[in-house]
Formats: sequence, C-alpha cells, structure tokens
Amino acid sequence: MAAGEVVDPAGVRWRVRRQWYPWRRRASLIDAWHSSPDQPANSEAATEDSESSDAGLPKNFLLKAILIAVAFIVWAVAGIGKVLLYSVLALLFVAVSLIELLAELVVMPIVLLLRVLGAARWPVQINRKGEHVATRYADDFAAATALRDEVAGRIEAGDLPVKEAEPAAD
Repeated sequence: MAAGEVVDPAGVRWRVRRQWYPWRRRASLIDAWHSSPDQPANSEAATEDSESSDAGLPKNFLLKAILIAVAFIVWAVAGIGKVLLYSVLALLFVAVSLIELLAELVVMPIVLLLRVLGAARWPVQINRKGEHVATRYADDFAAATALRDEVAGRIEAGDLPVKEAEPAAD
C-alpha cells in the first residue's frame, strides 16, 4: 500500500497525507466524474405485446406517420439540447477548475514560505474512500509527518476520526 494509505479494521481504505496546496480543492474533476446518484436507476424494462405497441396510435397510416415524424423531431431536438447543455456545463466546470488551480499556484509559494518559516501551520488531510473527512494541523513539517503517522496508526487500530461539518456558504 502507498505511503499515507491505511485500512481500518472494517477493511475501509483511508488516505492520510500532508496537504501541500494552500486550500482543499473544491472543483475536483475526479469527484465530479465518480459521483453517482443516491438511488440507482430502475433497470426493469417493460415488456409489451406486439398488439399493445400500437394501442395509442391512430389507425390512419398518414396520421400515424406524421405523429412518428413529429416524435422523432422532438426526440432529436431534445437530444441535441442535452448535448449542448452538457457541453456548456463541462466547459464551465473546466474553466472554474482551471481558475482555481491558477489561483492556488499563484498563492502556493507564499503559503509554503509561511509554512517553512513557521508563520503558518501544515494541514494533514484525512480522506475516506476519496471523500474528505477531517483536517488536522501541525506547527512544522516534521510535526506534520508525526501527526500523519499518528492518525494513520489510530485508524489502523480502529479509532476513526469524526467527519467535520462543511463550512456554511455565506
């Protein structure tokens, strides 16, 4: 197992590491890509007889053809609309993520200098299954290493950290 990764007695993988970036990234492509809905989709397919498939359509062939053509056009327009919406949302997400990354890279040398000089504390980030659980702080780099090892040992022993409440958006 990689350094900083531990497994609790229940077999759940945790990651305990020093945080180098000035803050924990909010717009994470990995989190967005691997997110899933709370409820799984209903996968039961409805089976229909061949007689009941035409139950809602009129008997007139011309009217039936017009309704099918209109339904296809509506389906195509809705599909194109979805593709455009998803494309715009993906571009917006990438733009926000890049702006956040650039801001972190601009601020990072200042924060690292403050941490090395002892004016700022080193954060130790604790994740469970890829989700942020808690952040602990140490005064210097060596203390952050000791804190990381201590938290990892506690997790292996079964003393699990409590999830921190997310800061409220004001």
